[in-house]
Amino acid sequence: MQKNSVPVRPLFYRFDLKPQAQERMRTRTFDSGKVVRYMPSSKYQLEINRLAQEQNALFEPFTGDLACIMSFRLPHRRHGDLDNLVKAVLDGMAPKYKDGRIELMGVFRSDKVIKKLHTEIFYEENCKPAIEVIIYKHNSRAWLARLCVSSVLAWERIYSWIISSNA
Repeated sequence: MQKNSVPVRPLFYRFDLKPQAQERMRTRTFDSGKVVRYMPSSKYQLEINRLAQEQNALFEPFTGDLACIMSFRLPHRRHGDLDNLVKAVLDGMAPKYKDGRIELMGVFRSDKVIKKLHTEIFYEENCKPAIEVIIYKHNSRAWLARLCVSSVLAWERIYSWIISSNA
């Protein structure tokens, strides 16, 4: 298997999912006395992982320093804290391990490799909730201008600003 340190080109991901905040670990005690710890948002993270692999299948997760632009589109202002929204998506894009082996491939080895993060929330009435993520090599300034301009959500924001200023 080929080891990937950083992507040679930016990777674009779009998840047509309602953003969910990362929840705290829960503990459940059964009548038998058995205690089970679980993460309520793990199904959401597995769906993020599956969709990421469908959009950009990788042989090996990236291990080098990465930067990330993340945009959330919501139809209302009722949502979790921004940091918890980001945490859930980043954890979903990381590999899932079982017995010390990778069970589900991720985009990057761990969210520790994300060295730069830019996030935004867009509110639009009657819109379909979505998450857009762009992963690129950290300190690659030449790509940054291109990434910002090519972002679908950024273009929609610019377009709506032009329309409203001409009205």
